Amino acid sequence: MKQCPHCHQEQELDQFSAKHPWCKTCKRKSSKSSYRKHAAKRRAYRKDYVQRNADAIKAGRQQSLTKDHEYGRLYHKAHKEEIKARKKKYYEDHPDKLRSLLNKSKKSKREYAKRKKNNDLQFKIKTNIRIRLRCAIRTKARRGSAVSDLGCTIEHLIKYIESLWKPNMSWDNWGKGIGKWQIHHLVPLHQFDLTDRNQLQLACNYSNLVPMWTEEHIAIHGKSHRAVN
Repeated sequence: MKQCPHCHQEQELDQFSAKHPWCKTCKRKSSKSSYRKHAAKRRAYRKDYVQRNADAIKAGRQQSLTKDHEYGRLYHKAHKEEIKARKKKYYEDHPDKLRSLLNKSKKSKREYAKRKKNNDLQFKIKTNIRIRLRCAIRTKARRGSAVSDLGCTIEHLIKYIESLWKPNMSWDNWGKGIGKWQIHHLVPLHQFDLTDRNQLQLACNYSNLVPMWTEEHIAIHGKSHRAVN
């Protein structure tokens, strides 16, 4: 038995730590009280630290994100069949749950896009540009505003994109997800005033388009930035 110098109670030896003379109960209460007492000071310190090291923190996060996505791409490539089988089994075991989550997610995205379009003209135009371009490529359209704004025919655009392909890129893996590529705007659409006709044509011109792996696109712009897929 051992007496705690703080509460003066005798307790079993396992109620004491080797690094502190107080019993574990007293030490825990003291730590909790100190944590609450200095909460405002800690928040102020964290805020000041983030402001002083904003660039370094941003660079570190970007580096970590890039590393994580590269690892994810390589892991997915090495375990493609295993991941596919695991997903298939999970879908078969939880069909109702997945259907419910999918419907909820779709509804949430539709509601967000609708609100955003009603309140943000630039967002509405950007969304329409991506939809029109995707449809034009998939249907090989020969006319329409999506084609006229490109500055070339769809056939020329397809050959142009193919000439910029990186190893393993093909139209079969054009789309969303790890291991797929998207059509990326070299100068992002948000940097243009899309209500200005001249800037709209510059933004949509085929020379502003380039194929890019999904992981690379996310590493540069983040998940919230959309591409043509």
